[in-house]
Amino acid sequence: MTNQGLATGDGALKMTGGNAFVNDGHLAPGDGIGELTVDGDFNQTNDGVFEIELAGTGTGEFDVMQVLGDFTLDGIIEVSLDNGFIPDLNDTFTILTSTGNWLDNSKFDNIVSVTNPGIRFTAIYGADFVKLGVSQVPLPAAVWLFGPALIGLIGVSRRKEGV
Repeated sequence: MTNQGLATGDGALKMTGGNAFVNDGHLAPGDGIGELTVDGDFNQTNDGVFEIELAGTGTGEFDVMQVLGDFTLDGIIEVSLDNGFIPDLNDTFTILTSTGNWLDNSKFDNIVSVTNPGIRFTAIYGADFVKLGVSQVPLPAAVWLFGPALIGLIGVSRRKEGV
């Protein structure tokens, strides 16, 4: 079965006759946050987009896909943050698990943060999983204001010492 449009929802896709689920379009586990099971092999093509929503770090707070077979990866992961969630540096999210094998050490080409481009994600690959790791979080505006304010206070302090 090949997806060339948008496949979304919770539940299971049962592949029969040795066929794989091929994502050549957009794949979004859940309707919102959710879990999708592919009962068979999974292949994401170069044109495929794997959409992941994150609303927290706990179980049930981010999208997950379980593959009951082998998997190959390519294309893009699009990450959206829901409900005002901002991940912390070094948070991880297991977004794909498999009972089979990760074939050809294939990897996603790119990870795009759709709702907050200042947050950077890294894919962490294992023999039977893919995790998203948070590798960069923008500094809050208060930090940028703190530096100039501190420099100003030092300057005022030095002026008073010289008087």
